[in-house]
Amino acid sequence: MKALKTIGHPIILICIFPMLLIEGDNFGGLYFLYLLMALPHGAPYAIFALLGIVLILIGSYVKMLSVRLRSKLNLTGVSLMMVSLIIFFYPGNKNQTFELVIPLISFAVFGLIATCFIINNTYSIFHTENQEPDLEFL
Repeated sequence: MKALKTIGHPIILICIFPMLLIEGDNFGGLYFLYLLMALPHGAPYAIFALLGIVLILIGSYVKMLSVRLRSKLNLTGVSLMMVSLIIFFYPGNKNQTFELVIPLISFAVFGLIATCFIINNTYSIFHTENQEPDLEFL
């Protein structure tokens, strides 16, 4: 279980997510660049990605929330990250991403980290008793 916690750490997940490699017809690069270009225009995938990152940060580092609420915020955050990717790839103009090896490896690493993160938080929801929240911030 300790290995899952190490691999699925929220900071690792948040750092790997914008570093996903995207290959398009005209432009390729990190997902971070696409998010940066789309955020001022209010693209839904950029908004969902930003909300997901914020929810994971709140769920992981605000200690005055209960353990179950923090885990639910984390699960909602990673779900929003996944929705962001689905909305981003839905139009189908970036199909080359799934034909090249290196972008596929970046998605596989993200998938592994996200899976470990989901397992950790699901375990926290079902295996913690109602504990009093701490009243300190990290």
